[in-house]
Amino acid sequence: MNKKELVSLIATKLDVTKKDAEVVLNVVSESIVEGLVEHGQVKTDLGIFKVADKAARTARNPKTGEEINVPAKRVPTLKVSKAFKENF
Repeated sequence: MNKKELVSLIATKLDVTKKDAEVVLNVVSESIVEGLVEHGQVKTDLGIFKVADKAARTARNPKTGEEINVPAKRVPTLKVSKAFKENF
C-alpha cells in the first residue's frame, strides 16, 4: 500500500475528503518525527518508535573491496506492539 491508497482508506473510514485525510496522515507522521527528535521515543498502538545510536564502523565496498569508514549515526526504529503482531 502506498500513501495515496492509505489516504483513500482513511478518507473512507473517517468519511472525509481525501484532502482532509492527507492532512491527518501528514500531521500524524510529522508528530511522530517531532516526538522522536524532542523525546527520543513515541508510544502508539502500533508500538514504540525509538531513536537508536549506531556506532561508527568500517565497511567494505563490495565492488572494489576498498575499506570505508562509516560514521556514527542515529536511526529511527520501531518495536511492534503485541496487539499489532497478533494480526498476522
